[in-house]
Amino acid sequence: MKTTEANDPATLEEGRLELKPHYLRYANVMRMPLLVAWRHRGLWSLFDFRCATLAVTNYHIGFFTAMEENLLGVLAGDFSYRPAAGTTLRLPIRKLTERDPRTGGFEGQFHDIHFLNPSGERIPGIPHLEYLFRTWPNESVITENASNVVQDFVIPQVEYLDFASRTLPRLIESLGRVRAADVNWRSIIHDAAHLAHDAGQLRALVASGLEHGVVSEIVNQRPRHMPDFLAEPSSA
Repeated sequence: MKTTEANDPATLEEGRLELKPHYLRYANVMRMPLLVAWRHRGLWSLFDFRCATLAVTNYHIGFFTAMEENLLGVLAGDFSYRPAAGTTLRLPIRKLTERDPRTGGFEGQFHDIHFLNPSGERIPGIPHLEYLFRTWPNESVITENASNVVQDFVIPQVEYLDFASRTLPRLIESLGRVRAADVNWRSIIHDAAHLAHDAGQLRALVASGLEHGVVSEIVNQRPRHMPDFLAEPSSA
C-alpha cells in the first residue's frame, strides 16, 4: 500500500511510483499474485505488480497506467458515476408571520421537502438519497411568493465522473455530521456490517438515482489487461 502526493498540486503532473523488486521475488516464491494499492491525489488504484516496468534497479509505474489497470472494480465493486445536472432538493418554508420591516426576518415552517429530477418531476422516496446528495456540489437558489420562501439546492453541471470509493467516506462523514459525532474510523474498520464494507448498498442507491434521473450515467471499470489469476477459464 502506497500513498503519494504531487510535487506541485497546482499542476496536472501524472505522478510515478517506484517499487522494490524483492516484493515480486517474494510473491513468486509464494506463488501468489502481488497487488499494489496506490493513493495519489486522493484517488485509489489497485493493480497487479507486473503492470510496472523494470527500470535500472526498481520497478516504475505512472498513475495513468495504474488507473488503466485498476482492479478495484472487479475485486471491490468500485464504479464511477455522474450526478445529473439540475437535480434539486427543494425546501419550501411556509411564512407564519409577515416580514419584520426592521430586520426582514419572519417566522417560518419547513413543509413538503422533496427532490426533483432535472425534468422537474418529483422523485419518490429513495432511501438515503438525502445523504448522498450532501456529497455532491450544489448551488443555492431562493425564490419567494406571498406565502412561501422556497430554497432550492441545485446540482450544477459536473464535468467529471465520481468514484464510489471516494463517495463512501464522504457519505460516512455526512452521516457523522447528522449525528453531531466524529467518525470513529477504527470501529468502522472492524464492523463488517457497516456501509463502508458494502459497496452494494451504494450501488443500489446510485442505480435508483439512475432510474429516476438524478444520476446521468454509471461506468463499470475493467482493467485494460486482466491478470492471469482473474482471467476466465477457457471453454476447453
